[in-house]
Amino acid sequence: MRWSKLRDLLSLLFLSFFISFSAFADEPARPAATPVPDSTPGTPPAPTPPPAAKKDPAGWDGSHFYLSTPDGNFTFQPYGYVQTDFRVYTGDGVPSNTFTIRRARLGFQGKLDKYYEFAFLGDLVDSGSTLLRDAYVNINYIREFQFTIGQMIEPFGQEAASFSASNIDYVERGLTSLLYPSANGAFRSPGAMVHGDLAGGVFSYWLGAFNGKGLLAANTTNQPEVIGRIRIYPFKSGDNTMLQGLAVGGAIGEGRSRALSNELSFSGFTPERSFSFFPQLPINGEIRRYNAEMTWTAGPAALRAEYDRLLQNRDSLSDGYGDLGKVRAWGYTISASWLLTGEKRPENAPPKANAPLFRGGFGAWEVKARYSYLTSEADGDQYSPDRRYKNSVDLISGGVNWYLTSTVKYNVDLNLYRTKDAATVSGAPPQTFVVLLQRIQFRF
Repeated sequence: MRWSKLRDLLSLLFLSFFISFSAFADEPARPAATPVPDSTPGTPPAPTPPPAAKKDPAGWDGSHFYLSTPDGNFTFQPYGYVQTDFRVYTGDGVPSNTFTIRRARLGFQGKLDKYYEFAFLGDLVDSGSTLLRDAYVNINYIREFQFTIGQMIEPFGQEAASFSASNIDYVERGLTSLLYPSANGAFRSPGAMVHGDLAGGVFSYWLGAFNGKGLLAANTTNQPEVIGRIRIYPFKSGDNTMLQGLAVGGAIGEGRSRALSNELSFSGFTPERSFSFFPQLPINGEIRRYNAEMTWTAGPAALRAEYDRLLQNRDSLSDGYGDLGKVRAWGYTISASWLLTGEKRPENAPPKANAPLFRGGFGAWEVKARYSYLTSEADGDQYSPDRRYKNSVDLISGGVNWYLTSTVKYNVDLNLYRTKDAATVSGAPPQTFVVLLQRIQFRF
């Protein structure tokens, strides 16, 4: 059954690619046919030219192939990306150096009858027990009040909710992403959400209810995971170009866990899974999340910051069915980047190289630096109420992004992890772990 679904998906995609590429080969580049973003519904898309009165039936919009009716009310875009990594680790108990396919995603997005936007995305690698990543429909009659239903990214956390995996600045997200909703780093869950943009995009909001248990997973309690998020661009409509790219926001989430369903606390594995600094403990009861975030882009520069906090109850889990201390974790990430070749840095899209490779130039080059910190603790376990779990880890990163063309990117990151308070879960003492990550990404 799994192979037949994959075969049908690939057949549909290859057919659409062939039709789109045939049209693209005979036509020059055209404006985008539809502005459906490749990430969370409601995320402001990258700027696009004003729509023409009449659409070409097929073409290339600079990022995707597309098919469209002349009035633009029906559009279809196949899209996807492949990320090939080489990873080098040093430290006690780390994995072996390896090549890996981090993600290989294929999907399509578009618009039906003008107001119904849809997206479908499958993953052939990073999908665990299911191929399906995104499958949702967004009803967009009114920009200020839209409705989305299906499986999607839960609107919590700047690095997941504002940026797709193909547009993040680093090979892997910061430590704070470990505190985002959903299991196994998918950040997705079936649910329903209302969202919108107010005052010309100055204020955006999201409010949704989700199962909160991961990809295609049913809820285990009668209470959904409720996530609310806002993002404000206070100077977007002003004349100060240095401040127009400033965005601030935050989110809050509340859900429940159920010990009888073998639910565990957040994973203490680092984002590239080099080591684990905190054990996964049984949890039962209320889960709360808090987030604050900021992004500033101006010219070739970008500055991003984020704070996240997670509280997971462990009710009735002691030997005498008493309550154990909550799992408490909090952290922050600060990063900065600068385009050495002078391009303008978009908020949530790759920069467009002034001179792409093999077209008279060497692409766009960007340097970056990041600091990320996370601390976590819990008091007691089932048999030892006086036992205490605690550890802190920080991450210092630096690297280079090379945007060869609009579709090809090379990343290299040097990450230094430092554990603070205790041994790692595998028994290694506190130390510095060094991880070198390299990635070549092709997106279309």
